[in-house]
Amino acid sequence: MNVDFSALVKMYYTQGLISLGKLNNPITGNLDKSLDQAKLLIDILSIFEKKTEGNLTDVERRLLEDSLQNLRLNFVYELDMLFKHDKEN
Repeated sequence: MNVDFSALVKMYYTQGLISLGKLNNPITGNLDKSLDQAKLLIDILSIFEKKTEGNLTDVERRLLEDSLQNLRLNFVYELDMLFKHDKEN
C-alpha cells in the first residue's frame, strides 16, 4: 500500500465520518457517535491545512478542503440535532 498525503487525509476523514455516526465502525459494525472525537479529527486536519499551505498539489489541496468542509458541515448538523433533542427533553 502506498502511503502518501492523500491517504493520510482519507484516513482521518474516514475516522471523522465514523465519529460523526455517518459510517459504521468497522470493528463493532455499529454506528458509534463521538462528537469529541470528531472535533479532534477536524482539528488535526485543520492543522494539516495550515502547516501544508502552499506545499500541496491541486488535487491534495482540494481533497483536504473538501474533506474538512464535509466534516465541519456534518459536525454542525450533529450538534444542532443534539441541541434540538436536549431542548425537547
